[in-house]
Amino acid sequence: MSPYFYSLPIEEHKNKILDEIRRSKVCIIKGPTGCGKSTYIPYLLSLSFPSCRIAIIEPRRIAVTSLHSTLSSTMEGVGYKMRFSKSIKKDTKTIIYTDGSFLNEVIEREFDYIIVDEVHERSIRTDVILGLFKNSIRNMKGKVILMSATVDTQKLASYFKASVLDIPGVPHPVKIEYLPECTSDYIVESYSTIKRILLSKENVCEGLEVRNKDILVFLPGEEDINELYTLLKKLPVIRVYKIFSALSDKEQNKIYEPSSLRKVILSTNICETSLTIPGIGYVIDTGLHKVKIYDQMSCLGIQAISKESADQRLGRCNRTGPGICYRLYTEHVYNTLPPHQSPEICRSDLCQVFLQLLVHRKNLLRFEFLDYPTRANAVATLSFLLEKGCISINNVKEDNNPDLSATLVQQDVSLDSIELNPDDIRFRITKYGRLVLRHPFDVHLSHFYQQCLDKNAGYLGSILVSLIGQDGCNFLKHKNKSQKTDIEFLVYLLEGYLESEDTKEYCIKHEVGMKYMETAKKIFLGLNRKKSGDIEMVERIFSFAYKHNLCERMKDGSYRHLGSNEVVWIHPSSCFFKRKDRFVVFVDAFYTTKAYARIVGKYFKSS
Repeated sequence: MSPYFYSLPIEEHKNKILDEIRRSKVCIIKGPTGCGKSTYIPYLLSLSFPSCRIAIIEPRRIAVTSLHSTLSSTMEGVGYKMRFSKSIKKDTKTIIYTDGSFLNEVIEREFDYIIVDEVHERSIRTDVILGLFKNSIRNMKGKVILMSATVDTQKLASYFKASVLDIPGVPHPVKIEYLPECTSDYIVESYSTIKRILLSKENVCEGLEVRNKDILVFLPGEEDINELYTLLKKLPVIRVYKIFSALSDKEQNKIYEPSSLRKVILSTNICETSLTIPGIGYVIDTGLHKVKIYDQMSCLGIQAISKESADQRLGRCNRTGPGICYRLYTEHVYNTLPPHQSPEICRSDLCQVFLQLLVHRKNLLRFEFLDYPTRANAVATLSFLLEKGCISINNVKEDNNPDLSATLVQQDVSLDSIELNPDDIRFRITKYGRLVLRHPFDVHLSHFYQQCLDKNAGYLGSILVSLIGQDGCNFLKHKNKSQKTDIEFLVYLLEGYLESEDTKEYCIKHEVGMKYMETAKKIFLGLNRKKSGDIEMVERIFSFAYKHNLCERMKDGSYRHLGSNEVVWIHPSSCFFKRKDRFVVFVDAFYTTKAYARIVGKYFKSS
């Protein structure tokens, strides 16, 4: 056995783990973050069953790359697969997937063991995977191992009628400090707390020294991280690192490199459970995170975390020794936090989920979810997919199973007014729905791209989806004022990058991330590159594809979403900021100081 694994708390429980895996079709393993579940369980399986094939499912790309780096140095035949990137060879026996990549393949029968890691995060794709396992567990060749870092595993146990194997952590003392009153500026408060830690000569926890250990700060998003990073760069004797999803793998891996200076790591909630960083003795918790919420429009906003998340963050400072956690909120606020974060399926767009279930030939009205989406959200999703021609609806009790789709759309009949009886009604994915699902983007963006392909505008469509389909496409500064719309600017941005001889200088000049542009280039090169179409045609297609996000300008300059009545604003970085179009459409919205529309387009009454 590799010496690395002897140091993990989970190693001493290997016999119990193997016994449970041999005994059960579904095995639930609960253990605190950092105990070694993610790395040790696959290693133990490959050691105990040398010829076995293993799938590991992770909710985040960064967890895939980090786990692949660790396992490939201790095991043979380890590969990975995620959107736009994979490394799989003929001799690969262990494959690490993002949950989305796993869901896109019908591969349940190919593996002897399927490990679903970080199952407590309850990502929407993980919930669908769990539902698929629940529906087909008796016919599956392999066994399922669910791994959770949190205490609430009873719902999972009841869902699968499985027992839970509890791996206890090694407790170390921890000291919690709350603010006496709430802060109005968590960036300034974080900066002040870091300075206080650095200047203090008596940082102790239950008499044990903590003083020289590294500092981990949890912030809601990339913008906050960059703002605090700028402030901290002025301080001596520390090395500051950033961790967020849009950062390159090379930059992310720097946190593991030895440093003669004290490390201060600024992270989103990625470091709650997906990454384990050695040497942390201090955690500064803002108590906030970014969450995508869907209510007739998708919006990424900042919300308070749950108690479960707060406790996960605290656990990062006392994993290997005593630690101190500074909570930048009051104890009263902590006591009023919800116990758990609501599952993503209860607050997200369901288009991708429903199409994927229909590909797997599941009855949407009978599918057994761990938690069910609201009827309103489900009906809105089905109506959207029906209108776009992605699904059909049939009356299975009548002769020839007549297709009701055209009648419902033409007569503008709401699905909400129909009794959706699973014995009478059956939804099916259409040929067009399969085309949409084939593209590696969300359903709305894939629908836009398919329309571009169908209308001979694939080249410009490829440019746009390569940029819009990434998380970093928020604030893009258009310094060249000749572009009149966001669509026009995005085309200019990527075309210029593709033609640039010095891409690094190009990114600096346009104040855009190198990884963001390199990923866009990689996506674009894999799509339709035959020059066709024009900007106005693509603007019209964009308007048609995103007319569900149609907004009308108000007297104060804001825009009212005609579906949800929510108010959004045009960000100063948008080409539409100084325009006064009465109607606009947009991709989605996100909150900073208020709700801003992301990627705004002209509205055309007809495509």
